Amino acid sequence: MKTREVMRSPIAFGPAKIPAFTRWGGYDHMDVTFKTDFDTLAKLLPEGYKLVTPNVHVYQKSYKQYSYNAGRCYYYFGLGIDAAPTSGPNAGRVGWYLPVCWMNDYCAIIAGRDIGNPFPKLYAQLNEPVETDNGWYISCSEYNHKMIEFEIFDMVPRPKEEVMERNRAGFKSIWLLDKGPIPAYTRVDSQYYGKGSVKFNDTTWEDAPSSYYIINYLQKLPNLGIVGASRSTGSIEMGPNSNFAEYDRRGLIPGIDQL
Repeated sequence: MKTREVMRSPIAFGPAKIPAFTRWGGYDHMDVTFKTDFDTLAKLLPEGYKLVTPNVHVYQKSYKQYSYNAGRCYYYFGLGIDAAPTSGPNAGRVGWYLPVCWMNDYCAIIAGRDIGNPFPKLYAQLNEPVETDNGWYISCSEYNHKMIEFEIFDMVPRPKEEVMERNRAGFKSIWLLDKGPIPAYTRVDSQYYGKGSVKFNDTTWEDAPSSYYIINYLQKLPNLGIVGASRSTGSIEMGPNSNFAEYDRRGLIPGIDQL
């Protein structure tokens, strides 16, 4: 495995060796999207971004083979907002702005907060999605208090030809963080779409001292209707030294073309 050295806290012990690029060898992504008030949602964006749609994506990824924790698994729960940078080389390019995300793995949290362009990561109790009669149920908790719950159901597989087209169109994407966009390469192996529901539960400081104020703000976003739900599987890589970046430099797409 290729590595690089970085200085991270605690710094007294010298540089730490970390993987040369970030890789999630497998993921299972589930999300539900709802429409909300445009102006209230826009207030979440930092300077340098503009809101593109009034949609909020609530999602969880079950990650496998994560490079930064020596190939272990963890869960990632977050929000995505359709936005675009207003200047720079990515001006006008639409991606998901990530206002907050929760993880259940300390290695994933530290790597995302201490190194490079920091992700807004917090700890939460997360679990494998629970299969229901016609879909899946997911929750995000702090100190056993369920802060966010969502369900997806009546899922229909997307035809293989459409999945391949998704790979062609969205293989190289951007994630929008507070200090600017970062590129990510995503290979989709399967995709489903359907219906869903989501709720933000009443949460006090006593319930969730790290997250209560976030949930309180999210409760102010009116749910103006469910746009849809989706599920997808595949793999993700980030960084110029990644295998997928080499595909991109050669004009290829993994899963469609071969090195």
